[in-house]
Parts: sequence; C-alpha cells; structure tokens
Amino acid sequence: MCGADVVHSVGDLLGASDVVITATPAAKPLFAAEAVRRGTHIVVLGADWPEMQELQVKLFAWAAHVLCDDIRQCASFSDSGKAVNAGALAQNRVAALGKVLGGDVVIARRAGDIMIADLTGLAVQDIEIATWFGAKLG
Repeated sequence: MCGADVVHSVGDLLGASDVVITATPAAKPLFAAEAVRRGTHIVVLGADWPEMQELQVKLFAWAAHVLCDDIRQCASFSDSGKAVNAGALAQNRVAALGKVLGGDVVIARRAGDIMIADLTGLAVQDIEIATWFGAKLG
C-alpha cells in the first residue's frame, strides 16, 4: 500500500524521494542539484527544446548513469545535451535506453548511485511502453 506525506518545500520532497519525474516546460532548473539525495532515479521528460531546462548541469556530473531515448536528439536539445556542452558530462557516458533494455549495454547500479533518464520522446518507444504497461494492468 502506498502512502503520502505532506512536505513543505521542494528540498524536503527531494530528500524523501527515491524517484523524481519532471515533465515541465521549465526555462530554468527546477531545483538545486544539491537537494537530490544519493540513490535517486530521475526521469526528465519535459525540457525538449533549446530554451528549456529542468535540471542543473552539475547533476549530470554526479550521476553514475545517464540514459537517453535518442542520443543524437538529446545532444541537440535536452538537459543531458546541455550538460555535455557545458563540460559537466562526457558524451561517451550517455547510454541509449534501447541498448540498455535490449541487453547490448549493461549497467551496474549501486545503492547510492544517481541515475538520470533523459527522454525527448520517441513515438515507437512511447507506444511500446504504453502497451507493456497496459498489458501489466490488465
């Protein structure tokens, strides 16, 4: 059974969260990188244009793993691309989500690792994910 707690700040929320999902058209980072606790998994869905940004670039430097749905597309206009351009993240540290899910790239996640999935939106993946969840939900 899931429960909910009332928090009074974004910092309190992040300090109590294992998973953070952002889906906004934010023009600047939503929270300070320092507010994210070790072991958090972050999914970034919203900032898909050059003028948008949901995460501070230094958070990518701290992440043990960074996954993207399309590396070329992310490099052009997503938060991970901004981190690469700023020198906070090496391009070779970005793994394609499809390669990870397909078993071509293996990642070993430790308890304290921060992981970021930067998703720009690929229709074929969206359809497959929705179909998978639909089947699981019955």
